[in-house]
Amino acid sequence: MIRAMFLSSGARALGLPVTALAAALTTFLIVDSRGAAAYGYVMLVGLLFQLIPFADLGMGAAVTTTVALSGRGAQDQERADKTIRAAFWLLVASGCVVVLLALVLGVGSAWGHLLQLPTGLVEDAQWSLLITLVPFAVSLPLGIGQRMLLGLGKNHYVNMISVGGPIIALGATWLLLHANAPSLYLAVATPLGVLAVSALCFVVAARKYQRPLRDLLNPSRIKREAVLEVWHSAGPMLVISIAVPIALQSDRLVLSWVSNGHALASYSVGAQFYTPTFSLISTAAVALWPIFARETTNALRQWRRALLVLVGIGATAGALYVLLIRPIASVVTKSEVPVDLPLAVAFGVLIMVMAAHQPSAMMLTTPAGLRFQAVCVVLMLLLNLPLSVYLASVMGAPGPIWASVISAALLQLLPIGLRSARYARERAESTERP
Repeated sequence: MIRAMFLSSGARALGLPVTALAAALTTFLIVDSRGAAAYGYVMLVGLLFQLIPFADLGMGAAVTTTVALSGRGAQDQERADKTIRAAFWLLVASGCVVVLLALVLGVGSAWGHLLQLPTGLVEDAQWSLLITLVPFAVSLPLGIGQRMLLGLGKNHYVNMISVGGPIIALGATWLLLHANAPSLYLAVATPLGVLAVSALCFVVAARKYQRPLRDLLNPSRIKREAVLEVWHSAGPMLVISIAVPIALQSDRLVLSWVSNGHALASYSVGAQFYTPTFSLISTAAVALWPIFARETTNALRQWRRALLVLVGIGATAGALYVLLIRPIASVVTKSEVPVDLPLAVAFGVLIMVMAAHQPSAMMLTTPAGLRFQAVCVVLMLLLNLPLSVYLASVMGAPGPIWASVISAALLQLLPIGLRSARYARERAESTERP
């Protein structure tokens, strides 16, 4: 378990300086060329796809678990094949729906009102949002490659390949700036990086899985019972995928409604470096998924060990974030978009809370466990949104982050942690029982 965690996080750590540098250069290019306010809205549009990861219909959970168990025998192998096949074509349909929805909103000129864009950016929003969401839609079915690699215990492959995403985004930003593209069109750079990473991961996963791709993805072999079985895990995972991003990734929207462009820009700079920092932790934790799925006798001991390791890592990462983010933000934005100490501390505490939650989230990946997580996440969302609006109006940029800290600690970390400990204990006892 420890080897898998550090192999996964180690691969991510090796790439983190490259991705951080690419993100910093992207920020510098946009702020230097278009200004701090424009940068905030470019990030709002460019990361809008993070609000709709539910477009993958929660299929990744079913794919990861079945692939993790596929080596136990022919029956489990066939079950994994059926899951991959059903998930791929359902995600093709999901991607088509995303493109259609973006087209309808663009033709109806609704984006400007929905995102509360300044008057000067409303005209560009009509087609820039469509162009931004198309690469994301194409990446959806290809994204199962990352889940297959995770199930195969090869999450470090995903982390190494993911380094290319921010680099491609940086290159695309540079080209668009030199082409003098309108500001909102710069937002397409990030989804292009996501698409490239998904495509390469899919190719690698197909090779490692060692099954004929033509048979594996043959739509004529999709069975109704396979789709229903996938939904046992995908259904609650879909709820989680909808609620978590709305709760934790809607902060920019909240700030655009109740605060100002300066607060939005400051938050965006802090969040841009929070994401790679926390990704180092989450990529270590996600390597636990296939291990916990197969573990029985030592489940409780493994969970406790993972919790101890990730709490320590989270505390260290949170402290380093608070110490380093302010000078880094000052350099990359030429001191135009400062990250104040209250904002840095809020992000640092959020890192610690979410790190402590990860082992429990990886333990409860059975259909019943995912249903329990879904209930907790929905309750967290119901608390987080109004609290974010209130705290943003009172505190500015740090407000939505503290709302996420409070709601995640009370309604994810504690109840899911207690349920995971009980579940792990029950698995160990059931194995020892004659």
